[in-house]
Amino acid sequence: MQYLRYIIFATILGIIASCKPDKVTEIPPSVLSPDTMVNLMTQMHLAESAIMLNRPGDDRSERNVLLIKNVLNEFDVDSVRYRKSFEFYTSQPELFAEIYEGVLDELARMQAEERIKQQVDTIP
Repeated sequence: MQYLRYIIFATILGIIASCKPDKVTEIPPSVLSPDTMVNLMTQMHLAESAIMLNRPGDDRSERNVLLIKNVLNEFDVDSVRYRKSFEFYTSQPELFAEIYEGVLDELARMQAEERIKQQVDTIP
């Protein structure tokens, strides 16, 4: 009977030990917050989409650079801080997945709003 108690105690202790919370990753102060990254990356995706819509052969490199700079300026972020923040989050797959999910959600929300607006505009 004593042996059975020992086995039960060891099993319960093992279960409790394995249920400890995941290690929380501390975000360095120089890295943009997850919410800011979601908003910034959403706008970057939109800017990059606009750039990709340029016809081949069009030399709009200055316009393209200006689009990216405008997005960074909108968030009062320089390219170095954005790149370092991006590198930090890509080195933390779970955090990056959450951020990218937020970006996709925001893009889907914006697309839905645009569709509704277009439908309303076509109503006589």
